[in-house]
Amino acid sequence: MNKIIDEHETANGALWYRLENDTNGNPRIMTHFLNLVSPDQVREADRISANDAFASINILLQWAKDTVHGQKYRAKWFGGGIVWQTYLSDEQVNNLIDGIQG
Repeated sequence: MNKIIDEHETANGALWYRLENDTNGNPRIMTHFLNLVSPDQVREADRISANDAFASINILLQWAKDTVHGQKYRAKWFGGGIVWQTYLSDEQVNNLIDGIQG
C-alpha cells in the first residue's frame, strides 16, 4: 500500500503529496493532474475536443504526464493523480507546480 509521508500546499493552494519511496528507493511525488496544466492549456483542450469532457480530460491528463514525465496514479483513494520520481526539495516542487499554473 502506498502511504503518504507528507502533504503539502503551494502558495497558490495546489495540494501535492510526498509518497513512500518506490521499490528501488527513489522518492516520489503525487498531485492531481489539473495542478500540472495551465489555464491556457485547459481552454485549448476544450477547444480541441469540441467541449467533449471525456476527450478534454484525456488531453489534459496526457499533457500533465508529459510535463513531469509521470505516470497515472492508480490508487483508488485518489482519482486523477500523477506520480513521478524526483529528488527536488519541497520548496522546488512548490515552485514547479506554481510555475506551471502560471
